[in-house]
Amino acid sequence: MLVYYFYLMLTHNLLGIRYLQV
Repeated sequence: MLVYYFYLMLTHNLLGIRYLQV
């Protein structure tokens, strides 16, 4: 479960960075 949470956070962070970059 912890791994899933970490993965979710990483994905969200990546999405946020991408959104900021655009």
